[in-house]
Amino acid sequence: MTTFYRPSGRVPATLLPVFLLALLALLPLASAYVWLITRAPLVINVFLAFCYAGCVGILASVVAARAKVRNPEWMRRAGIVLALAAWYCQWAAWIAVTSVRESPQFAGMAPAGLFWSTLADPIAMARFMFELATSGSLHLGQWRVPAVVLALIWLGELGIHVLMAPALGRMRAQQPFCEASGAWAKEITVPQRFAPLDDEDVQALLDDPAGLARHLHPVPADAADYAEVLLYRCQEKGAYLSIIAIATHEGERGRSEQKKTLLFEYLRLDGVDLDALLARWAAAGQGAQEQPVPPALAAALARLQDDRYAEALAAAAAHTGAADPALRADALRICAIACSRLARWSEALAYWRDLFGEEDSAHNALQVATSAVMAGQLALGVEWIEACSARNASTRDMPAMQILTAFVTALGHAGERHAAMPYLEQIRQLYADLGNTDSTFLHLRGLPFFSAFLANTRPFVHAVLGDERGREWYAALGPSLDAGGRQELDAWLQAEFGEEVPH
Repeated sequence: MTTFYRPSGRVPATLLPVFLLALLALLPLASAYVWLITRAPLVINVFLAFCYAGCVGILASVVAARAKVRNPEWMRRAGIVLALAAWYCQWAAWIAVTSVRESPQFAGMAPAGLFWSTLADPIAMARFMFELATSGSLHLGQWRVPAVVLALIWLGELGIHVLMAPALGRMRAQQPFCEASGAWAKEITVPQRFAPLDDEDVQALLDDPAGLARHLHPVPADAADYAEVLLYRCQEKGAYLSIIAIATHEGERGRSEQKKTLLFEYLRLDGVDLDALLARWAAAGQGAQEQPVPPALAAALARLQDDRYAEALAAAAAHTGAADPALRADALRICAIACSRLARWSEALAYWRDLFGEEDSAHNALQVATSAVMAGQLALGVEWIEACSARNASTRDMPAMQILTAFVTALGHAGERHAAMPYLEQIRQLYADLGNTDSTFLHLRGLPFFSAFLANTRPFVHAVLGDERGREWYAALGPSLDAGGRQELDAWLQAEFGEEVPH
């Protein structure tokens, strides 16, 4: 039995009638497309061409689904035929509309009638297109369109069809099909978001699909970076799994953009109770999401959100000894956040420690560690960051890099740059172990861009090691990096430290 789903390769006899119906559907689709492009500006026509090709692609996907074709190669070929037919139909419709509008010979004739006669005469169509291309009668404004340019436009339009329709048809035929029930597997998009998966997580999941619950951990619904889970479930026993990594980053115009990467698709799941698992994830997801604030803390939360931190602290402090554990934890959380915003670090430290007693998460342990450092208790901060890392190793609440960078940032604010160096070396080692400095690759693994690593660590390294030893500290990365990373590192070293002085 294969680990991943493999299509059976079957091509039911129903493909022929369904495909013929799809060809008939092209006739009104092509007519509507030509009606639009003959009335829209040129810029809009480019968009309409992609829309038309997309509709043909969707039609190919519908053919595969309705005919239950489980042979991707056959559907690729069927998609090519459908794309060529769509291109042919649109040209027949365009010739009919253009002839009725511009040729005295066909004046007053119904475009529909000319469309059918043109459709049935491919030789006449080819002659018309050749004459149009070589006559120079086609203009865009005052510019006559040369034959070569016109031919390239036509071929580009054909290329869009030939790329899209076969691809969509093939993709549909590749989706899991339940041979026992004779139906497509039901696709389920799990509503919960899950913690991002690194290469080790993915490999562990591939090695042990039955341990799905151990490898996927729900995170809050507003998590920026997460894994999306798709399940394909059969009526009988049997299911398949696909996972997509989604990373949010700032786009060129300052807007948030998402990068989606397929980690794997259609992994076979055997021996997994999906009903129990989905129920468990739903419960965990609800727990991970922000819960309704108890009425007793509504005023405190409102003041916290309005940046009235002292008032929020006073309102929430009265409930830190409440008998209700949920009320007590929420009150401690508001007090801890308010004290942190007020830079009252000793008080923040006390509240975060009390909150950890209520909720022993890696996130709360990290807050204790950073607050301890900011309160001037370095040894206590080191103790708690080690506890945080140990806790996170078992729960995987947070990316390891997030823990390290948060702690290093706190050390920097506290002026403890020497104490930060061991953690910076851990971060440096993560880049060395990966070797790949591609921005997308790093972002998906929760690491800052390589350029950000260099810029953000520079003040620490300069203060602790100086220029000469600092240069050596960075240069030690070189042999472990890819070509692009080495080039970026060399350029940065020269800009920051100048030319290397030979010894």
